[in-house]
Amino acid sequence: MIGAGLAIVFIAVILYATVFSRGYTDKGIDLIPFSSFERAKLQPEMYRSMLMNVFLFVPLGLALPFVFGGSSAKRLLLTVTVGILLSVAIEAVQYSFSLGLAETDDSICNTLGTAIGTCAYPLSLLWRKLFTKITERKKPDE
Repeated sequence: MIGAGLAIVFIAVILYATVFSRGYTDKGIDLIPFSSFERAKLQPEMYRSMLMNVFLFVPLGLALPFVFGGSSAKRLLLTVTVGILLSVAIEAVQYSFSLGLAETDDSICNTLGTAIGTCAYPLSLLWRKLFTKITERKKPDE
């Protein structure tokens, strides 16, 4: 339940940062993967922008595995899939409503952020397993 609430909050923050807080600009699209890296050589500020796109989706990757059921692999796959779909939808909205440049690289960075966030899920399971074993050892024998 907490995971679902956090996921909703994180999606709201993502939508605010990428759609609702933007003003109208010229419509543009860049479908060439990794072209931002070429532009960043001339405009180093682009690196910060790419990192922000990664960091923006990390919390989503942290929360969503706790929302889905099934095996860990299924949870992680669903989480990354939602990250991809949300990112592509945001880029489509940005393009449709002239809210900035719609870029393939943004979707790549957002998906990377979601995937990085999902890495915490297996670690949380490992931590829970270790913590359970430690607390069982400390219990007095009956």
